Amino acid sequence: KSQNNASDITGNGAYTLVGNAFCYVNRLPVASLSASPTQGLAPLTVSFNGSGSTDADGSVVSYTFTFGDGSASVTQASPTIQHTYNNAGDYFATLTVKDNTGATSSNIASVEIEAEAPPPMPDLIVSNLTASSNQAKQGDKVTFTATVKNQGTANASVTTKTQFKDGNTILGSTDTPPINAGQSVPVTFNWFTASAKKGNHTITATADQPSAVVESNETNNSNSTVVNIQGNRTR
Repeated sequence: KSQNNASDITGNGAYTLVGNAFCYVNRLPVASLSASPTQGLAPLTVSFNGSGSTDADGSVVSYTFTFGDGSASVTQASPTIQHTYNNAGDYFATLTVKDNTGATSSNIASVEIEAEAPPPMPDLIVSNLTASSNQAKQGDKVTFTATVKNQGTANASVTTKTQFKDGNTILGSTDTPPINAGQSVPVTFNWFTASAKKGNHTITATADQPSAVVESNETNNSNSTVVNIQGNRTR
């Protein structure tokens, strides 16, 4: 208590008295959070920065980030972190900090993240590729059947071409009709092997080649199978 029996008006807190030194109450740190970008198409990778957090009478030593999408919170010594929002939605990311005495920030800093759904787009793939024979004689005809599927969310509304290659050599192409979202069409191509060398040949079918349709994924259009060519066929 203070002198002259005055009322004790000291607030709650932890105190250390050393000789005639004054007794100070620890001041709580204050969290501050920024993010970039805060809006974009999912999957959206966001960089968070809590370096604006302060502690008036000490230092900030740990940062706890919560991303608002159901993933686990992360506590670390660094004020910066990246996080990817895989699904579309509005999320509130938060930050709390602790100072060098273990005290937690007096506030919870937050920022809103808007991960947007991508627009509907087609996505053409060759879901299956078969050969009438995977072992043939030179001079045989081998018929390939490619199943071209639109696994996207919008129709592919124009006629495209499915290209067939032997390694890096283009064998030819087959017209492929428009394909609605979720639908598949079979495409066939005949390979006459009279000039083919003996050995294994990797035959690749590529949908929408050259590109006539803007797709959500332009890198997944191909599928391959191997055909072994042996010596001349018996006439």
